[in-house]
Amino acid sequence: VVKFEFESVTSLDDCIDELVEQNFLRTNQSSNEQQSSTKYLLYFANIQNSAGTDVLNLLLNGESSSGTCQKVSYTREEDSKSTTVYYFPSMFHIFITMSKRTWSTEHEVYKKFKWIPFKLENPPWNGLLKRHLWRRMIDVNIRENRLVDNELIKALQWVTNVWQRYNECLQKLSLQDALLGPALFFDCPMERETIFEWLQTKWNTIVAPLVREFSMNKCAQPKPRGSTSATAAATAIASSLRANSLEISTPYESVACTALYVLLHRAVSRDCPLTGQGKLLFL
Repeated sequence: VVKFEFESVTSLDDCIDELVEQNFLRTNQSSNEQQSSTKYLLYFANIQNSAGTDVLNLLLNGESSSGTCQKVSYTREEDSKSTTVYYFPSMFHIFITMSKRTWSTEHEVYKKFKWIPFKLENPPWNGLLKRHLWRRMIDVNIRENRLVDNELIKALQWVTNVWQRYNECLQKLSLQDALLGPALFFDCPMERETIFEWLQTKWNTIVAPLVREFSMNKCAQPKPRGSTSATAAATAIASSLRANSLEISTPYESVACTALYVLLHRAVSRDCPLTGQGKLLFL
């Protein structure tokens, strides 16, 4: 299995280098034929830039070299004076994931694939995090001979609810680009006392910056002529926050802060297992 994370892969050269390192692309045809029994699955995770489209075009338009392999000629972006011929298996599988916002029917290469749409709020995806955490808890209990901890169960259920409510709130705020999959929470600790610090770190380092970025980007998008409601609302919120001695440099920042405030209280604070001073310190 060769996996690409397109958040980090930024150029076609990077893709080629990775395929060579994984022995999918080879410069020697005979070595390719000798290893033709190897079955390759190329997993392109979250294609979101031109590098993904380019590598798909390259692989799907190879020239047949023999019964077991194809070949492509590639000129590196950083060295346009030399061209390398690469050989790769005739039979391989490609699995792609892509967010709806990056999907485009303009790319002919995408029409060659069978696409299966899914939404995080629908089964079976909306129950994936709960099932994963429950299995981990059971495994830990068996391995370490633990008794059933009802307080841990409540905390794990709360983590699941936080994830689901977070995505629900973002849908209502029209911030679908900031939706989170369950994998971000798969490493939840199996110790109740550490869950809250773990989630606080996730919120401060991943969730809050993500929501802030997409909130401000959405506000900064050009509006149709004559449409001033969003700007007026942002300005009103900023004025209100300044009146309460909160430093907000732009109206768009105030919208981002408001979105985070709503998420914190509707997704995190609700049903929080902590009470009293502990809850105040956590929030």
